[in-house]
This record gives sequence, structure tokens and C-alpha cells, in this order.
Amino acid sequence: MINNLFGKWDIIATTFSMWTDGKREHPSITYTKLSDSPLTVNNQVKFLKYGKEKSIEGIEKYKDGQFIWRGKGLLKLFKSTWHFVYLDADVLIIKFGSTLMTDAGLDILIQDKNRIQELKEKILHSYTDYKQTKEELEQLEWLV
Repeated sequence: MINNLFGKWDIIATTFSMWTDGKREHPSITYTKLSDSPLTVNNQVKFLKYGKEKSIEGIEKYKDGQFIWRGKGLLKLFKSTWHFVYLDADVLIIKFGSTLMTDAGLDILIQDKNRIQELKEKILHSYTDYKQTKEELEQLEWLV
């Protein structure tokens, strides 16, 4: 199942203020495996800010059921944790912990942009299949 994580994912719904404030659009995350033991992943977040592509990179290590993210470069001072709630070949749902700068929250991501509406409807109508509650879905802001 963890092998489904690798590749590019588009964030389609979130509670994360960085994606809901209107300054950044079309966020995506690409996960690339760096090593197996311990599982270490490169994380590259891309988005548009005022029409220009921006990116944030970090390295994540999987430990005790969660990933621990640490930024690269100047962001090396920052770290956060997250775990996946649901993962298959089409949908990734992650919960992330709070940091000094951000609140804890939830993201829903998909791999196939051509299926955005189909997968959104499926998640909204069968949310328990995706390990979600109605209350959690009501807190999300859909970016599509």
C-alpha cells in the first residue's frame, strides 16, 4: 500500500490556510522514495503564487506510524508531522500536526486530474469508505 504514495498528487480539498487564503493556487505534492530503511521520502510541494510557480522541498522519515518532515535550505529549521488516513491508487487523505506557524489539518489529494469531479463526488457520497466523518468533510475547503 505504501508504494501508492509515490508520484505526484494534486490537493483538491484542505483545511490548510496556506491553500485557502487565495494567494496560492493549484498545490501539488510529489513524493519520491529515497531509501527503504528507514523509509525516507523527498517531498516537493509546487503551487502558483501570483501566476509564478513556487516550490518547497523537504525530506521525510517514516517513524512510529507517521512521517516527520524537515524542510531543505532555510526551511531546515522547520519540521512537522503527518500520517495518511487513507491511501489507494487514486486518493490520498492526510492529517498533519500543528507547528509554530500552522494549525493541524487535513488534505485530500488525487493523482488523476481528469477524474477530479468523479472522485470528489465519490468521496462526498461515500465518505466513510475514505475513513472520514461528515463533520471532517464540512471543515474542508474544496479547491476545485
